[in-house]
Amino acid sequence: MSGNVELVRQAYEGFNSGGAEGTVPYLHSDVIWDESNLPARSPGVFHGHDGLRALERDNAELWREIHTEIDELVDVGNSVVALVRVKGRGRFTGEAVELAIAQVWEISGDRVARVTLYLDRHQALEVAGAQ
Repeated sequence: MSGNVELVRQAYEGFNSGGAEGTVPYLHSDVIWDESNLPARSPGVFHGHDGLRALERDNAELWREIHTEIDELVDVGNSVVALVRVKGRGRFTGEAVELAIAQVWEISGDRVARVTLYLDRHQALEVAGAQ
């Protein structure tokens, strides 16, 4: 397993155990977290550690619980394509929800510089140059 793949795997473990704060140690302080491809609520692009914390607060308004399960991590040089399933329970409905997505994690040095979410896994692999 490459160092970049291990970094991303640890970031997901951090998220699952500690939310945004569990992810922050793996991210550059000026990280760009792009969720603008989500059509349902179009949360947009978040900047830096404080942006990630703001995204977590936004998610807390909708989700009672949320975690991510990794299906596959694809090493693409300075990027890692994460094929994952986000699972959660709606805050108001209590209904279980699962969404298969992909995230392209761009690595700079020993930290993550950018994360971009895609609903289409093939598009994420193509954008990252894995196909």
